[in-house]
Amino acid sequence: PNPAKETVTVQFSSKENRSIKIYNAQSSLIYDKVCLEDFEEINVSDFKQGFYILMISGDFSKEYLKLIKE
Repeated sequence: PNPAKETVTVQFSSKENRSIKIYNAQSSLIYDKVCLEDFEEINVSDFKQGFYILMISGDFSKEYLKLIKE
């Protein structure tokens, strides 16, 4: 769900190499993980309230999503 309080789940539709990065409003990288499963559950409970950018990248694609932490 977005906005999130505790966790964010990312579901992948392809089997390519994937990674997730999360940047805060100051463009600092605060989360970086290579994903090997079909989904990734991210604990955001320790993140401060605010706006974040979630970058999901694969071998042939890159997607940016807005994440709001309550």
